[in-house]
Amino acid sequence: MHPAGIKFGLSHGLLELSGAGVVLSPPLLESISEMARRKVRRRKRVIWIWDEAVSAGIGKVLVRITAPRQEFVPFFTGLDRLIFETLMPIAEKAKIAERNGRYFSAERTFYRRFRQDIRRPHMRLEANAAWRLHFRKLTR
Repeated sequence: MHPAGIKFGLSHGLLELSGAGVVLSPPLLESISEMARRKVRRRKRVIWIWDEAVSAGIGKVLVRITAPRQEFVPFFTGLDRLIFETLMPIAEKAKIAERNGRYFSAERTFYRRFRQDIRRPHMRLEANAAWRLHFRKLTR
């Protein structure tokens, strides 16, 4: 992340230093987690809630921006990568992901279960379920 983005995150309590690196602060991480849990309880698909959960979590912690544009734009530009770098070691401990060099990949059992949860109904085999899903997408 750009140094101006890091300055913005540290000054607004969104980031904290962890050794030589920068990670999300516990209040921001908890806020994003709370918003994601709320979306999952409402039975929204996990793939579709990423942007909603992150923006709602930030909105709950960061009420007002008083910094110049040159500071908050780099912060929001590098936020996804910073969230990834913060959450992947946690996912590795929970055996959801595994590290291959500098890359992470989903653990096989988790990935198989995840793919089973996001399967879409086939129009020819499950026409009613496919039409319901299509209607839900149109009415959003």
